Amino acid sequence: MGNELTKKYDKDKIHTASGGHECLWKIYQARVKSTEEQVSVFVLDLDDFKGLPKNEREQLFDIYRKDIRALREMNHPSILKVLDVLEENKKCLAFVAERVSFSLANALHRFQNLPATGQPLPRELVEYRATEMEAGRGLCHIAEALQHTHFVSRRLHLGVAPESIFLTPQGVWKLGGFGFSITLAPSET
Repeated sequence: MGNELTKKYDKDKIHTASGGHECLWKIYQARVKSTEEQVSVFVLDLDDFKGLPKNEREQLFDIYRKDIRALREMNHPSILKVLDVLEENKKCLAFVAERVSFSLANALHRFQNLPATGQPLPRELVEYRATEMEAGRGLCHIAEALQHTHFVSRRLHLGVAPESIFLTPQGVWKLGGFGFSITLAPSET
């Protein structure tokens, strides 16, 4: 992953957010070298799970692989957009997505899997306070994403939680976290 990542992207050294199931995705801010576009790099490091039995580590990795696969298939303005999937190896999964600031879980002061206490949290995260109007608009975005997921993509999410909702710098809420989703058969509604 390292070579492919450094060829195309300038990534911050320290992640500034987390998200996904149990907030295990580490989210780094980055930019595309060729276009200067601001993006986010989501990284899952298998070394973070050394204490788990091998079969549980593999199950977690499978959930996150499914998350990436499902996000790549989705195309809706309220669903997290994957721009690039980086090389997978036995130690790491990573993908590049549109720029997000943090997960809703982080905004609610759930700081699991964020840098050690010696590192300051991003100012925009610490100062984030959603107004009732912003929260209502965010919930509408998620409802639209779920409607598209269920009726157009024929998929049940099964994991909507603050950890699977990501906020862009513009305040738009995006649905992610499709690792537990299932595809509906054509006859199911």
